[in-house]
Amino acid sequence: MVTNPTSKESQDDLNKRLRSLKIDRGTAPAPAPNNRSPKLLLLGVAVVLAVVFFALPLLIHRTAKSRAEVEREARGDFLSSPVHTATGPLTGSSAWLQVVLIPASLALAATLIGITALVVH
Repeated sequence: MVTNPTSKESQDDLNKRLRSLKIDRGTAPAPAPNNRSPKLLLLGVAVVLAVVFFALPLLIHRTAKSRAEVEREARGDFLSSPVHTATGPLTGSSAWLQVVLIPASLALAATLIGITALVVH
């Protein structure tokens, strides 16, 4: 069965079979040449999400810093100090590794899927 006909006869044959199934395979209409509003809307949504993504941690940090009652430990102290989690105590560095592992693996998977799609198509 031909799904991507190259000759006029196979195109007509495919159209005839599709019409018998009550499916009309016509050509897709061309997009409007000056219709940029959906692209700009999607770009605007992406920009707003990026601003929120990067601004929210900064706002949380500034708020926590201004409302903290005790002075914060140095970073080196946190990485070696114990952190109590639901599964038991960990060092700070192990806790950060667990926090970063899932987003990093998702980013790696998305990159590999994109590279595979570029290579295949």
